[in-house]
Amino acid sequence: MQRECKKNCRKLKDKRNFIYLGRGYGFPLALEGALKIKEISYIHADGYPTGEMKHGPIALVDKDMPVFLLLTRDLCMKK
Repeated sequence: MQRECKKNCRKLKDKRNFIYLGRGYGFPLALEGALKIKEISYIHADGYPTGEMKHGPIALVDKDMPVFLLLTRDLCMKK
């Protein structure tokens, strides 16, 4: 687990933008995750509700954009 974490950190360390996605209870978590990145590293990050991704923010995503999906075990999990 620690080795995998270090590997992922190396991939992300030079990124300047992040997107966090969440649905239901995951949406406030996505907002909080984006806020923490901003507070700690002064890097741009946004949180979006997963269902709204297709209405504009998806245009920001390319192969260099890290996207974190916060998946909670609730009714939204199957979607």
